[in-house]
Order: sequence, then structure tokens, then C-alpha cells
Amino acid sequence: MDAKHDEAIEGAGEAFAAALRAGGIEFATAFPGSPTTSLAQRLEADGARWGVEFRWAINENVALSQAFGAAMGGRGAAALMKHVGVNVAADALHAMGVVHGLPAPLLLIEGADAKPGSSQSAQDNRSLYASSPQLLVIAPTTVAEIVEQVQAACEISRRAGMLVVVRGDARCFAAKGRAALAGPGAAAPPPYPAWPERGRSLSTSARTYGAHLERRAEVLARLTPWVDAQVRCWGWTPEASAAEESLHLGLVVAAHLGAPIAEAARARELPGLRLGLEHPLPAAPILALARRVRELVVLEECTPTLELQVRALLHREGLDTRVVGRAELGDRRPIGRLVGAPLDAVLDHAQRRCPPGLRRRGPETRPGPSPELAAALDGLPAHILDAEAQLDVDRPASGFPDADPRKALFSVLRELGGARPVFIATDPGITGVLALADHGCDVKMHMGGAVAMAAGWSRARPEGLAVCVLGDTNLPHSEWLGLLDAIDHGDDLLIVVADNGASEMTQNIVTPRLEAARARASLEAAGLPCQLARASLDPSDAWAENLRALAEGAGPRLLWLDLS
Repeated sequence: MDAKHDEAIEGAGEAFAAALRAGGIEFATAFPGSPTTSLAQRLEADGARWGVEFRWAINENVALSQAFGAAMGGRGAAALMKHVGVNVAADALHAMGVVHGLPAPLLLIEGADAKPGSSQSAQDNRSLYASSPQLLVIAPTTVAEIVEQVQAACEISRRAGMLVVVRGDARCFAAKGRAALAGPGAAAPPPYPAWPERGRSLSTSARTYGAHLERRAEVLARLTPWVDAQVRCWGWTPEASAAEESLHLGLVVAAHLGAPIAEAARARELPGLRLGLEHPLPAAPILALARRVRELVVLEECTPTLELQVRALLHREGLDTRVVGRAELGDRRPIGRLVGAPLDAVLDHAQRRCPPGLRRRGPETRPGPSPELAAALDGLPAHILDAEAQLDVDRPASGFPDADPRKALFSVLRELGGARPVFIATDPGITGVLALADHGCDVKMHMGGAVAMAAGWSRARPEGLAVCVLGDTNLPHSEWLGLLDAIDHGDDLLIVVADNGASEMTQNIVTPRLEAARARASLEAAGLPCQLARASLDPSDAWAENLRALAEGAGPRLLWLDLS
């Protein structure tokens, strides 16, 4: 259902569902794991009411890959997982996380668990997000922030065509309260063409990765004023000069700690600011506070990620403000929630460091109006599409030689749909790499993503033909679970296994695998119909006729193509 003007939203689950739909998310997939399970179950039960299709995935890699495929097809998508599940999706995240130009918004919703309360570890993924993917990570903690920030994440994702992370913990997913959700305005046209109409392949590889990171730096630079505005201040005025407003101590409260921790600091008259994002760092307001104080206290849970970032920022700017982390305030626990007695002890210690005459309270305010995202990202789609085309000119992909039967294979695959669009996903083996030339395939990303990306695209474009091409090495390595997921959901997929008997990418090493006949028997026992054919250069031979017949079928079906 469409959100109505000023619709009353109550509780975190309803806030997420409403904000996702208002932001253009129509497809969500998840692997269960606290604290995101409650949201996933809410979407499973009530998603249809909000216009969001939900499905469980066999694991987190498949979930993120399905969401990515749906976004490539023009359907906004989200993948939900807990913090340790990000390990399973890490290969996908590092590949998919750097690209731009997706025709629909794409979110990863992570549930963090710093205690840990229901996990084998308290793994902190902030450093991962800030490393090579350079991901934008928002961290709402109240119902009102969920409504506002999730919609902003969707808008940024749509305009930049990139993955955005929404990171929350138990505070976020169990948040109580009410908020208003403004009804959507006129639907904006997609800023980027969908696939396969895009007419070129999308990939991360040695050829493209550096260019993706260059685009990310440009996008984040455009977003800097917006990032700097996503803070809340109290007890000091960012607009005032350091000479006008000199303090002894200021707090920097990490985004995941949120409003309750900031309120506890305000009650002790400790001035500071609260971040709204985990990455990138809002440098301007942090520096403005650092120039007014002698000590800058950084509050966060788990690893001292923010503390190290603040130290590096102040060092680069030549400031001698002393940075004080949680451990120096007496909380030397390597893990654990900053609530109750540990929070009181840390804040009491900070209060003792601040002379009474230099304490401040004041209301929590924003430093100024948040810049319009439309203005910040104006003209970005045209720039990204131009850069995409130029990359193919400057660094063209190598294709199959004429004597390689896979050249004929991809030519036949592209023609299978007739009037229907055909989407072709490949794994990152040699077959996938060489298929990038001349739009042989639509996407090549990471190990274990081809089947799931094709499945996600089929959910966005049910009128089309979704195809995935797998190598015989990648099939047992990481595509098997994607196949089981597609079988369970009855996804409409044509699967081709290109079997040359070895890992062509890595010196033809033969890694452990089932013999081909046993592999097909196992897949058929799982419910996947399989056919066998021998490849050739002739598109009128039996293998091609098998493909044409399979293209007219429904559900998951497989052709095992012997290339030997």
C-alpha cells in the first residue's frame, strides 16, 4: 500500500517497512539472525501490505546477490542479515559495494550485536565498510530517525546507483515511539537504464575496480555537506568561533549509541555531538568541536574504530586536542554494551575531567539545515554513465577467440528471448571474464553470485528470461547453495554449466568436485531437471536446440554443456 500524507508510524518494525516502501524498496530477502530477525519476520508477515515482497534466503551471500540482481532489473531491494552474516556476504559486499549506476535503490540492513547477546562473536564491521568498498553507513536509533534516514539512504542509493548500508542494533530494531511519514511525491523516473537494456556489462575486476573507487570518491565528496549535517550538537554552537566559545571537554558519540546515550551525557552537562552515520566521518563538525576543547572524549562500543578515525583526523589537521577513548575512562572491556552501570561509570569519569565552570547542557540541535540530496547529486547519473562508457573505450574487455565454442554459446543465449529481455549472469571464472566483451553477459561479480543475481533479476522482470552461466569449478565452490535456494523458491531460471574439467582461471588446477554425472544426479534429486549436451562452434547443433527448448520452459532448469 502507498504511504499516506503524514501517516502515523509506530515502532521500529513499522517505521522500517514504511520507510523502505516510501524509498522505493519493493523486494527484501534475509537470512535469520538476531537482531534483524524481528524486522525480517515483520516483512514476512506484513510486507504485502506495504508493497514489499519478502523471501528467506539460504544464506547471506545469496540474499545480497538476489537483492543486487533485483536492483539491476529496476526493482528496489534490501538484504537483511546480522553482523556475523556479513562474513558470508563479504565477497559479494566487496564486489557489489563499489559499483554505481544501479537503476533502483539497494540497501544492506545489518544487525550489530556488541554484547554479544545471541552471537558467537561481537564482530564490529565498521572498519570493513570503511575499507575498500568505502560504503555509506547510516545508523538510526529512534523511530523518527529510522523513517528519516532510511528514506535518505534510499534516495542516495537511487541517485548514485550504489549500495548503502543501514546498521542497527537491538536499540534500533526494538525502538518504540511514533513518527510521521509524509506521503510520496510524484514518482521520479529511474536515473539509470536497467539491464539488459543498458547494453553493456557490469563487473568488478582488475580492469574495473580502480575506476569504481574513483567514482566512489567523487560521490562521497559531493555528499560531504550532507554528511556533515547529519549530527546533533548540544552545549556548544558550531557557528561560533573557538575564541568565542572555549570549552575544556567535548564528547563525540558514535552513531550506533544514539539518542539515549547523548541524553545521559547532556544530563551531566557534558557538551558534545552525536553522529548520524558510521561512515564517512563528518569531519567539519568534529573539527569545529575539537578546536574548542582540550580533550575530545569518544564514546563507542566494541573496537575503537571511531576513536582511531578521530585521532587520524586531528593529526592530519595539526590539532593537539587530546583524544580520550572509552578505555581511558575506565571501561577496558573489549566487548559489551555501553548501558547501565558501565555507561554511568564512563560518563561520571568524563564529568570529573571537566571543571564545573566549563560544563554545558543545552538542547540537542542540528548545526544547520540538511542540504538537499537532489542538489548535491545533481548531474551525477549522466557523469556515471559517461564514465562507464569511457572505461569500455579506455580499457576494453578481452573476448572469446573465434575457435572457442563459448563464443557461440553466448551468442545463442542472447537471442533466446525473442521479444523478451534476456539477462545473463556469470561467475568470475574465465568464462565470465571473457563474456564481458561486447555485452556477452550482463554481469560478472563474485564467487557464488551468478545464480542468485539471475534469480533476483527474475523477480524484478518476470516477463524476461533469466540465465546464469556457471563454471564447473565455481559450481561446487559456491554456486551450489544458490541453486538449492532457486529450487526451493521455484525461480524461473535457465542455468548453464560450462564444463571444461578444470579451473581455467588458475592454471587448469582441478579442485575437488563431484564427477559430472554424479553432480547432475544430485541436482536432479534436489528437484532441478538437468540435460547434457556437447558444445560446438555451430549454433544449429543439438546443444543450441536444447537451449532453445529450455528457454520456453518454466522454473529452474539446467543444461550441462561439455566443453572438452
